Amino acid sequence: MTIQKNKRSLEATTDIPVESAANKAIVIIDDVLNSGRTLAYGLGAFINVPLKKMRTAVLVDRSHHQFPIFSDFYGLKLSTILKEHVEVCLEEFDKQEDSVWLS
Repeated sequence: MTIQKNKRSLEATTDIPVESAANKAIVIIDDVLNSGRTLAYGLGAFINVPLKKMRTAVLVDRSHHQFPIFSDFYGLKLSTILKEHVEVCLEEFDKQEDSVWLS
C-alpha cells in the first residue's frame, strides 16, 4: 500500500484492487503507532469496501494519537514524550539484528 500522507484527503493505493477485500477480515499493520496518521490513511483505502472485520496491529504503540485510531494488537506499548524518537530496525532491510530503539 502506498499512502499520500501529505494530502488532506485519505488517499492510498494498493497493489491489488481493494474490492478484493470485500466480505473478508483484514489487518492493517504498521511499525510504530504515534499520531495514528498512517493507520488512518491505510484504513481510508477501505472506507467504501464492505468488510467482514478490520483490525490494526503495530509493533510499538506510543499512545500520542491525534487521530481516533487505536491498535487492536501491539508488541510493545511505550509511554514516551513527543521529542523522543522510536526507530524500528528489521533485518530484512539493513542486514542487522531486529531491534527497536528509543532516542
